[in-house]
Amino acid sequence: MEILDILLDNKALIFSKDDLLDNKFHKRVSGKMLSEKLKYKFDKPIVIVRILDSKSENLKLIKPYCEMYTDVINCYTCPEIEYLLILYHDDLKKYNKEGLKPSEFCKKYYDYSKNKDKAYFKSNYTVDEIILMLRKYHYQKKKHKLSIYSLVKDKRSC
Repeated sequence: MEILDILLDNKALIFSKDDLLDNKFHKRVSGKMLSEKLKYKFDKPIVIVRILDSKSENLKLIKPYCEMYTDVINCYTCPEIEYLLILYHDDLKKYNKEGLKPSEFCKKYYDYSKNKDKAYFKSNYTVDEIILMLRKYHYQKKKHKLSIYSLVKDKRSC
């Protein structure tokens, strides 16, 4: 979510804070909790965009919301944010050869001990560099499912 917050703060996504419920991302929201938020009247049509770690996560809205809100977009993240850093530094071959977890590899070669921290990314990478990381991951995958890169507004800038 740290990367999404940075992209949102820099207006790099296809939506703005004003488009989000309560002007923020909602982490780990169950279908029941989401249904509670959806009971209010909205000025615009609602699209639910979910950022997921795996395909096995399901959204179960209670009635009548499961029939009212059928626009659900699932975007998938890579297993670990450190993997983006490995791709960014073009170290995939080295990483595969080492056999380490992405977090261990980053600590060993990049001295990245707090790389999941929003402040770390903000101070060490530009928005364009973060978008480049996301793009490399998006196109490196074999199956082109939606990823965070799919939510980036201007893909030509990097």
